[in-house]
Amino acid sequence: MESKITKYLQGTASPDEQSELLKFIRASNKNREYFQLQKEKWKLDSKKVYHFRTDNAWKEFEKTVVLKRYSNRKLKIFLLTVASVVITALCVTTILFYSTAMNQDVLVQTRLKQKLEVTLPDSSKVILNENTTLSYNPLQFIFSRRVSMEGEAFFDIRPDNLKFIVNSGPINIEVLGTKFNVNSDSENVDVLLEEGSVMLTHDVNKDFKQILVPGELASYTYSLNELHVDKVTSWENIVWSKEDLQVKNIALDKFFVELGLRYGVKFELDANDSLRNLKVSLTVKDDTLADILDVIQLSMPIVITKERTAYKVVLDEKRISLIR
Repeated sequence: MESKITKYLQGTASPDEQSELLKFIRASNKNREYFQLQKEKWKLDSKKVYHFRTDNAWKEFEKTVVLKRYSNRKLKIFLLTVASVVITALCVTTILFYSTAMNQDVLVQTRLKQKLEVTLPDSSKVILNENTTLSYNPLQFIFSRRVSMEGEAFFDIRPDNLKFIVNSGPINIEVLGTKFNVNSDSENVDVLLEEGSVMLTHDVNKDFKQILVPGELASYTYSLNELHVDKVTSWENIVWSKEDLQVKNIALDKFFVELGLRYGVKFELDANDSLRNLKVSLTVKDDTLADILDVIQLSMPIVITKERTAYKVVLDEKRISLIR
């Protein structure tokens, strides 16, 4: 475990090693104390490395700089002056290194039309949409699973007794293990919950608390300090975070099952073998559901209508008769 701690502090630990270390630390107070002890030891050892390099630099300097024309006294003064500059520079570098290493946040940014999946130290997954920023402190993350973000991101949080907090503007989203989407800008924060539960809190207003259940969309407006919670009828807002749905020559009924799962809606097909046995080949990206249904109806002899609880799919008898 000592080697894993060292690799973590050096920033070279793999995701599996980070996850294993996280479990070890949270298992007991004794383990936490051991981690702190190893961290302090690592700091001291790292300082020794710098001191060793300082000594080596001095020795190399003595070997390479030979000024025979100087008197012994002048040579000593010259060497001490230069050495003090070297040592001072190295000490400043050491201090800056430690200050940076202990306080440095990991910052991830996406550009226009770029998506990126990030694996956090606890193995939670975050998918960043375009023009999004995510930041966290890797050392503090062990004891406080907290990240900050601006833009849009889909979170798949690994279950843990230690709560996970997403900060976006004045709003905090607290979870233990769940899937949810956050979309924030300078005016609003929208939180859509897909699985599990989350609690929204406010940085300033300590009485502000809102618990969401799956299928609820919470919208907070900064200027009005107002929160509205609505029930969504589909997962269209988070389809951008899903992998492309590619189907090739599959039965229509099976296609609508997969499409329904992707968008969080239901499709009911008419009890007609001719309808169910139609074959479809299609690639669905982050298109709107309306666009997908339009394409399907244009390319196949079917009619899709939205009813109260589901989409009804039937054969288009007029087009079928023309084909026959």
